[in-house]
Amino acid sequence: MWTVVSLHISFMFYIYRTRGCRRRCRTGLIISTFGLFILAGFYGLYIGGKGVHRDDTPLWDDHGKAGLPLGLGLPADLVANREHLRQEEQDHIYEHNVQNKPKINLERADQVDKNTRHVEQNANNKIPANDVYPGHDIPWKKFPDPIILEPQPIHALHVENRNDKIHPQQLRVPAPLGDGDRPPKANLVNEGEKVVKKMTAGVGNKKKRIDDHKIHLAVVCCGDRSEETLVMLKTAIINTQQKLYFHIFAEEDLKPGLAKMLTTWPAAFQAKMEFTLHSIQFPEGENPEEWKKVFKTCATQRLFLPDVLTDVDSLLYVDTDILFIRPLESIWSFFKEFNSTQLAALAPEHEIKNIGWYNRFARHPYYGMTGLNSGVMLMNLTRMRSFGWTEKIVPIYREYKLKITWGDQDLINILFHFHPDRVFVYPCEWNFRPDHCMYSNNCLRINDHGVSVIHGNRGVYHNEKQWPFRMIYEAFSNFQLGMTPEMHLIQPLQRKLSEPKSLNLYCGKTLIQPLISTLRKVFQDNSRS
Repeated sequence: MWTVVSLHISFMFYIYRTRGCRRRCRTGLIISTFGLFILAGFYGLYIGGKGVHRDDTPLWDDHGKAGLPLGLGLPADLVANREHLRQEEQDHIYEHNVQNKPKINLERADQVDKNTRHVEQNANNKIPANDVYPGHDIPWKKFPDPIILEPQPIHALHVENRNDKIHPQQLRVPAPLGDGDRPPKANLVNEGEKVVKKMTAGVGNKKKRIDDHKIHLAVVCCGDRSEETLVMLKTAIINTQQKLYFHIFAEEDLKPGLAKMLTTWPAAFQAKMEFTLHSIQFPEGENPEEWKKVFKTCATQRLFLPDVLTDVDSLLYVDTDILFIRPLESIWSFFKEFNSTQLAALAPEHEIKNIGWYNRFARHPYYGMTGLNSGVMLMNLTRMRSFGWTEKIVPIYREYKLKITWGDQDLINILFHFHPDRVFVYPCEWNFRPDHCMYSNNCLRINDHGVSVIHGNRGVYHNEKQWPFRMIYEAFSNFQLGMTPEMHLIQPLQRKLSEPKSLNLYCGKTLIQPLISTLRKVFQDNSRS
């Protein structure tokens, strides 16, 4: 366009000086020149609005006005799905004030720790005992089997009645940060301040080790999450053959209802499980109401499980909106994959950076390229206590509490950013969320390995934004323990997922085959055993 303008001006000057030009001619030349300038201006505004890059790839489209950057290599079908893109932005925590969104941290990629490993390397590592583990200067050591103590008699139902503040047996002062730890800051902890006190669990001062042959499952239930909690526990016990021990942390008014429902399960399933209803509890000296409101009600309780469940070696913590497709023995087996330093296992928050949340919006450090999702978390509590987990988490909260968005998950990401050798990352099929299929399937492993765990975050079990997830939840909710799985669960669910309102969404197309095939295989294997 500017080339055309330049040629026109040169031609006009030539005519005017050499050929002569009357008044009308001069007026016409001037008007045409101004017209070209106006067209050039509009063209510049159009190009600027489209945000054309050097390779002619649009950097921003009309969604850019809402603060959602596109053109970072997204597939064309992702950009075309405008309604779902708007949905993602609205579902973020900034939906109440999009204008105040944090700046995208473009330096995040440079802060990736060298110790970060790919999921496939982490999940399938078969390194000889004498080799050096990748990214570490220590020899590879297979995770030792937990020490099994003699089983102690316990009651099938035990309800604790405790206050928010626990009387400590022993005071803890945060240990000095060692080599490789987060650099200390002057305003982090006042000198000599006792950040956290030792918390006790069980009745009185009893310190009995619960039978380690059981799989321990922990969940926090507050507010209106009772129904989700019961459905999650039902999916946990359907196919699991090993005995289960449920640790349910709940508000006092929810305990009677939860206990009543669990004790009405069929006798065959009650024989496979025991449970304890714990009170919500935080370190003495901390404000319980503040910790309860960091994110969703009581979600931060998980951060203090190592100091509450002192008689438990390892457990699986899950959010209430989890549905288990495979038996718990499958995910529990990841403990054997831990090396000598790893103390927890989580799945990535996102598989690709283009739609990642942490690499685009986070105002704090986070793990790896796209962060971790804490909805399904294996925890070696013995190692976490030795590591000084609580003494590190509390100062992190005090330093970053004005910068975090997702509460306890952000605090976990910050900690593992500074201690990447302490976390094991398992594949996305063990924490499959709407984020994996809203625009297209970016958890490709489910095509070969099936779906292991469904995570219905964003409230998708109770709204109409992602019908496939709501259909899956309702299918498990309506299924009664003891019924025939094929007839009363799998077939009804398959019919629901085949409806247009499910198949018209990416998640419906993505989930139907891997989910149904996984369920059938699991129940068939269970019937043979």
